[in-house]
Amino acid sequence: MDKELLYNQSGVKDETAYKAIKNLRSGGSAFMSGYEINKGEIWEVKDNNYGTKMVVVINCYDRYAATIMLQDQEPGSNAVPVKARSIMYADAGRLGYTFYDKMVDFVRALSEEEDQELRQAIGAALEIPEDEGRLDSMAADANREIDGLQYEIAQLRKEVKEKTEAVAELTLRLEAARAEADVLRRKLEEAPKQGYVELVEEHSLREDLAAARQEAQIYKGLYEKLLDKALG
Repeated sequence: MDKELLYNQSGVKDETAYKAIKNLRSGGSAFMSGYEINKGEIWEVKDNNYGTKMVVVINCYDRYAATIMLQDQEPGSNAVPVKARSIMYADAGRLGYTFYDKMVDFVRALSEEEDQELRQAIGAALEIPEDEGRLDSMAADANREIDGLQYEIAQLRKEVKEKTEAVAELTLRLEAARAEADVLRRKLEEAPKQGYVELVEEHSLREDLAAARQEAQIYKGLYEKLLDKALG
């Protein structure tokens, strides 16, 4: 059934119509449905900031494609008209890349003449030879740069995790130190009061002892006088 879609009513193979029908049936997800994406094709791309945009696939790699974005307004330099659903424009000096899972709707495939014209404009804008070797090299460099950035992100995430765990441990230690400091502070606040009470009690005991001693001397004097009278 799917093979029949490859041919139009005249019996001519038509990959543009085939991909459009297949993409429509899939709900618009080219990558997730495993559809082949080729250079020279125009795709609608899901963009987190702008909703959707259209790009021309310049070259394909494992996880992404080198692309050039189409826009409604003619750019100020390196403008190349491209027929998508309507006439749009590419800035031949602004190459980019798009991950396959962002490609949501196949639009059409450029003819060989259209593709060649766009590639010549890109070569002229970037001042590179009219072959695909340089573009492949540029895309490979971009791929290595992306891999390097992803590695750095992974390392940063690991470092952030370690720092977070260290901060959590220090926080626990700080809370324990604060609790211990509160106990010591309360003891220091209570220590002068306890010392004052002990001092007052000692002073009172000394006064009681002095009074008892004075009273004993009085009674001793009276006893001695009574004894003298008895013997006299």
